[in-house]
Amino acid sequence: MPTEQYAIRPAQIGDLNHLLSIEHDSFTTDLLNRRQMRYLLIKAKACCLLIEFQGDIVGYGICLTPKLPRPARLYSLAVRQEYRGKGFARALIEAFKDYLNCNNYKYWQLEVDTNNHSAQKLYKDSGFELKARLPGYYENGCDALRMICVLITAEEV
Repeated sequence: MPTEQYAIRPAQIGDLNHLLSIEHDSFTTDLLNRRQMRYLLIKAKACCLLIEFQGDIVGYGICLTPKLPRPARLYSLAVRQEYRGKGFARALIEAFKDYLNCNNYKYWQLEVDTNNHSAQKLYKDSGFELKARLPGYYENGCDALRMICVLITAEEV
């Protein structure tokens, strides 16, 4: 993690252009468009967090939060290329874990491209385990891995 301070906060509608810029910087397929991102920020059952470093928004995450007992789902996680490998994605994951624990989610899941080995390692290191392979999951035909992470909820502590 960077030695200088970073901040994680809920994303707001005013952050929309920054989030879309990070989205386009990070992904080549299955991109969220402006309408979808706006919906996720203001209407969806979702927790949208961003991370700021030295005054810049360097990454964001979106976690879908359906009614319990359904699992939460890490829907999108992205960090600007020049800030990758510095612990920002891990910090966002930990912030989501805290949020989900406080809201009594038992587990959360995600899908990750089978070719994205660095993301797979990040998720495994963060407590996710492989659950299934999903053939042809992405727009470009690539397979995905579904991973799941069991959480310790506030009521279990």
